[in-house]
Amino acid sequence: MSPTRKHADDGGSTTFLTLCKAGTNVVFLDADVAKVFKDSASVNSALRLLVDEAKGQVSAKRSA
Repeated sequence: MSPTRKHADDGGSTTFLTLCKAGTNVVFLDADVAKVFKDSASVNSALRLLVDEAKGQVSAKRSA
């Protein structure tokens, strides 16, 4: 794996080490999953929806 990757948000080149030092979590998506998401913002949006849904289900179970 090359230590240099394109940063999806600004189109610039940045190093893996720089991202890690900045506190960024790096996740490698399988190819079939990566085809669905055009950028990190779309991944984050989908994950936030999933988290909100999971929280709602936990709250509903506690209320029952």
